[in-house]
Order: sequence, then C-alpha cells, then structure tokens
Amino acid sequence: MRMRLLLFIFICLQTSTSNAQIDHFETIVYAEDDWIYTVPNENTDTDWRSLSFAAAGWNLGPGGIGYGDGDDNTQISNSRSVYMRRYFEVEDKEQISMLVLHADYDDGFVAYLNGIEIARSNMVGQFPEPFDEATDLREAEMYSGGNPQEFILDADVLQNFLFEGSNVLAIQTHNYDGLNSSDLSSLYWLSAGIQSENSYYGEVPDWFSIDNWFQTKLPIVRIDTYGQEIPDDPRIQAELEIVYNGEDAFNSVSDAANEFSGKITIEKRGHSSQGLFPKNNLGFETKNSDWSEDMDVEFLGFPPEEDWILHGPYSDKTLMRNVVAMKLARDMGRYASRTKFVELFINGNYWGVYVLMEKIKRDEFRVDIANLNPDEVTGDDLTGGYILRIDWGDPDWYSDYNFANNFNERPGYQIYSPNDPSLIQELYIESYVDSFENAISAFNHTFGGKHYSEFIDVGSFVDRLLHNEIAKNVDGYRLSEYFHKDKDSK
Repeated sequence: MRMRLLLFIFICLQTSTSNAQIDHFETIVYAEDDWIYTVPNENTDTDWRSLSFAAAGWNLGPGGIGYGDGDDNTQISNSRSVYMRRYFEVEDKEQISMLVLHADYDDGFVAYLNGIEIARSNMVGQFPEPFDEATDLREAEMYSGGNPQEFILDADVLQNFLFEGSNVLAIQTHNYDGLNSSDLSSLYWLSAGIQSENSYYGEVPDWFSIDNWFQTKLPIVRIDTYGQEIPDDPRIQAELEIVYNGEDAFNSVSDAANEFSGKITIEKRGHSSQGLFPKNNLGFETKNSDWSEDMDVEFLGFPPEEDWILHGPYSDKTLMRNVVAMKLARDMGRYASRTKFVELFINGNYWGVYVLMEKIKRDEFRVDIANLNPDEVTGDDLTGGYILRIDWGDPDWYSDYNFANNFNERPGYQIYSPNDPSLIQELYIESYVDSFENAISAFNHTFGGKHYSEFIDVGSFVDRLLHNEIAKNVDGYRLSEYFHKDKDSK
C-alpha cells in the first residue's frame, strides 16, 4: 500500500506540472534597445553566440538593424546577414515562469540564449554561416501595420540556460537573395511571464499578445459568467468549456473546446474557505441550451451527472491531499468522489490548479441507494434512501451524546437526501440513528434488542476511521462527514 501511494503521488506531481503560474508579462529586451552588431564575413569568430564572447570591433546601435523598409533605427549597407548581441540581467530567475521571443524579420533568423539555440525561421543547418541565405522570402510586418511573430521558448531553456545575473541574446538575420535583396529587417523582443505582482523589467509593448502562453498537460476548464461576480447564493448563469487533447498531450488556452461546451449555473461553496482563502471552492450544475433544465453530461472520464464541484486546494500547497484521500478510499472498495486535476480560467483570468470532483448525491454512479419518494412512509419503503451529514449549518437534530474530545459540543445531523423528506421519514431516520448511538454506548452494546452491529455496516465504519486517521483529516468525525442508509431489503 505504501509503495502504491508513493507512486500515485509521483504521478500527480508529474501530470500537474505546467508553465501556467503567471501573474503578468514584462519585456526584458526591446527591439529598439542598443545592440552590439556586425555584418559578418568568413573571418567572424564562430564563438560570437556565447555569453563570454568579447565582441571586439563590433558596432553599437539601436535595433532594428537593416536597410530598405523604413523600419531600421540603424542602417547598414546591403548585406547577406547581420549578427546582433544584447546583454541583459536577470534579477530573480525563480519569478520567471515563461520566456517568449517576438520577431519581425526579413527573411530568416536563428536566435540563441547564452549560446543555445532558442528559435529559428527559414534557416537550415545547426550554425548557419555568414553567407548562407534564408530558405524562403518573408516580409517584415510591423512597418505596414502588422504584428511580430511569436516563439514560446521550451521549458528546459528557461530551467537550464537562463542564468541569474548576466545573459546574452544573440541573433543572426539572413536575406533570401543575398546582396540582391532590396531590404533586411531585424526586430526582436524577449519577454517573461512573471509569477508575482512585483515588477522586474519593463512594460510590454502595446501590441503585445500571446496566443499560446498557457500550455499544460492538464485539462483546461474555461468559465464565462458574462462579467458577473460568482456569488455564494444563488447560482448564476454561465458557460463552460473544457479543452482536453488526450493523455500526455499539451492543451493550450487558445485551443477550441473539444471535450465539452455547454451551459451551467454556478455559485461559491464552502464555509470557512470563503472568508479565509482567496481561492474559492465552486459548485455548478450542467444545464440544457436555455438553462431551463438540469442535464446529465459526461466528460473527462466521469460518469454522466449534472452536479459538480471545483475544489480549490488553497491551504494544501501540494494540491494533492484530497485527491490522494479520495483515491485511497476508492482503492478500499468504497465510493468516494472521482477527481481530476484541471487548470481553471474564469472570464479569461487564470484561477489556478483546481480539482474537478463529483458532488455527493444519490445516483447509480455515486451513492447508489434507493430513491426515497415523499409518499414512501410505511414498511420497507420507509427504511432507505437516506444520506445524512455532519457539517456546517443548522442540523435537523442533535445527537444525545457529546463528541469524545469535546464534552461541550454534540454532533448535529442534517438530512442531505431526500431534499424534502416527510415528517414520518425525518422521525424514522432520527430514531434509527439515535438507536444506534444508544446501542454503541450501552454496556452490552445493545438497544431495543439489537446489537450495534445490526444498525451499521461495521466494515465501512472501520474503513472510514482508518481513512480519517491515515489521511490526517483535521475535520474528521465533526465536519463534512456523510452517512447513507439504503432500504432494509437491500
């Protein structure tokens, strides 16, 4: 069991990793900054891309560097290529979650960070030489009102090749038709996604946007509330989209919804978490096209249903405790909510890693007990279809016994299902639970001629106790505790 649990935790860590923890973007290198540059020849040092290169005899001028299009802050004579270097400082590497290069060029380029290639277009060969030509024509876009091209850098570049302190961005830009070309353009920006609200570099340009800045192997859940704040109660109308490209495939924030798209109503849920934590828990119901009826749906491997929870594990910095606990319960052969890690966006804003969960309810795929109708008030019909809980809120009745570790407080039971029980049903289930408690507290563990074990499934109670202790459930036994009773005949 211990090895299986450790393996599960490792898998969760692997699959919930993304580059998505970004508060805002800042630009580190601007095209118009002063660059060290040269028009290279066959004698140009091949080490020119590295951080340690001295660049003796190179020129200094603002980018872009080129000729012919009116987008050149530094003009050079007609040439096959130009080499550029820009030094920059990184103050706190741990605050950078992502790097993106924007390029407006004519006709091809290769870019390097501290000597390691990070992006290229229209060029072949590992290290193109000065007289190599671009493989295709490309006209610069920005001087005629367009935008630069976007290159999101691989995560290992950020992890292994961006340094705390000094760095160099080196770029070689090449023409398609050599000296016969009428223009050459070279404008490059390097920007970073910053985790915190702190500012380290400069503002992004006015045109700045990133189509695929968020990529993750977790499903992406997008909710549009039409600009409304999500209240505690009542639920508001919204739309839900889910992007999921399959196991071990990347999902992008710009991808079209391919797993689900439909109407929902949504509200905040929870008690202390609403007041204490900025990452709120949410509950939603899936609806038909005009929100007039609940609609069972299935997505991400969940069985069909209409009631769902988005759990925001704010106080759990691993994000995994509930997921591990639920899986452990299911591995013990008991029902517990199925779970799925997702990345949540609401109205275009990133809310973080959430856990999509099943809401506890009577259902063949959840708590599979009889449906108790209001008119079932006699015989076997009366005996089952109940879900009870001990939780925040007004109880339907209190236990006659105090908590074992708090002699000033008694458990309060709520009838969670059915939603509107009859008085006879309320009296029946209250009497049943009271009888069980009387039996377990009696000297011979018997009440009304029945041993306590005749009132409950003893194995499930033992499993629940073990589960609470193994999971170190701080609310165990006193909050968020659910019980169910089926008909005696079942």
